[in-house]
Amino acid sequence: MTDQENRCKPLSEEERQKIQDCLDPGMSFKQIARRIGRDQKTVAKEVKKHKVSPPRSEKGAPESICQKRMSPPFVCNGCKRTARCQQERHFYIA
Repeated sequence: MTDQENRCKPLSEEERQKIQDCLDPGMSFKQIARRIGRDQKTVAKEVKKHKVSPPRSEKGAPESICQKRMSPPFVCNGCKRTARCQQERHFYIA
């Protein structure tokens, strides 16, 4: 399959799983795109469109939105602070 044919095709479940697997250790969109053979904008759009926020079991609302989520990768996958973070969190789950 050529790159042009691949660009027009929707992401497969396997590609989505690879994106999640690459986000967990903190890879950039560019690195992920190279690994799955897609454009980095495609990866960025996929992550932004399908990020989820887990239900919070702690009392009260989150204190604030983490500034790290305002820039790529826009999700908490791969963040080393996740376990103790008191801010609103989002994850990409394939």
